[in-house]
Amino acid sequence: MLDTLRQLFVQHEAKHPKEIGISNNDDNPNFVTDPDQIIKLINAIAASPHLCTVTFSGSKKPFTTSIIELQTDKNHLVLDEIRPIKGNELLHKKRVLKLSTFLNGVHLAFLLRIIGHSNNSTPFHYTASLPQRIYYPQRRTAPRIFIRSTALKFRTTSCLGGTSLLGSVFDLSRNGACINITSPREPAIARGDVIKDCYIELPDELNLHFDLSIRFSKTNRNNKAQIGGYFVNLPPQNQKKLDSFIAKLEREIIRNQRNLIRKL
Repeated sequence: MLDTLRQLFVQHEAKHPKEIGISNNDDNPNFVTDPDQIIKLINAIAASPHLCTVTFSGSKKPFTTSIIELQTDKNHLVLDEIRPIKGNELLHKKRVLKLSTFLNGVHLAFLLRIIGHSNNSTPFHYTASLPQRIYYPQRRTAPRIFIRSTALKFRTTSCLGGTSLLGSVFDLSRNGACINITSPREPAIARGDVIKDCYIELPDELNLHFDLSIRFSKTNRNNKAQIGGYFVNLPPQNQKKLDSFIAKLEREIIRNQRNLIRKL
């Protein structure tokens, strides 16, 4: 099971530039702009050893750091030294960086402007202004876990317009999922529809059986259909299977973060 879990995660903190701090639309529901919520999120990152990815404009190479301290009285946060060391040179030159990480299995990211650094400490510490907004596409009551595109299979036994659906799980939570549809023929699906007799094949032959209440239906970047929704009529025994599986994924995420930090 442990090896299977390690194959499930998508490591993509720095692979979504269009989603992270680029749009100027402050009404985008994927962004948190309330100052109290921003402080709450950053405090949660700083409270445990979260490894954060750092990227700079004009550079494709990712670096790493962590948030050492949150100074709410000064509206600042303190960053650890950038690794590898060359990232510190870029930081002094650029002064603005993009920081991203996972919090409870959910990808978040924000821009930081560096306003100072320590002169007498080794390693260097950097002071940055608190961000004005954070990309945080978390709207479910349960955290989402991003999954490799073909790791968990999805299928239906009932037909929609004469077509049975096949696909793979893109992200998963305790109460819903997002599915990439791979069926050759894609029936019309709209928000509010309920797809009956759905299955997700978990590792070790653990299969979830449920109905899916559709929350959205769209076309992804690869011009493939993607649907997302909430589980309906999920038997209690299946809910226990799902809770146990999600808990294992969350523990593996934390374990991977700690192992990466130890290697730095």
